[in-house]
Amino acid sequence: ASTIDLVDQNEMLLREQRLKFALDDASDSYDVCLIDCSPVMRRLAFNAYLAAAEGGMVVIPVKLDSTVMRGTALTVEATRSIADALRM
Repeated sequence: ASTIDLVDQNEMLLREQRLKFALDDASDSYDVCLIDCSPVMRRLAFNAYLAAAEGGMVVIPVKLDSTVMRGTALTVEATRSIADALRM
């Protein structure tokens, strides 16, 4: 059963990395790629963080208030977790 779960997880990760693969293919043509997405951790944002995590560069514009700053800390933590997962 665990082998099937691992296969399912690998297929899911491949699906989630489509944006990263597309950016890798275009990397010789561009110096910088900006991906503008919602701050909510939905699929597009997750894919953008996943694609950007390998390069270690994520820009998160925020309004300077305490509520937004806490949310930003959670976003940074999630981005680090994604980057760590990619390095396993």
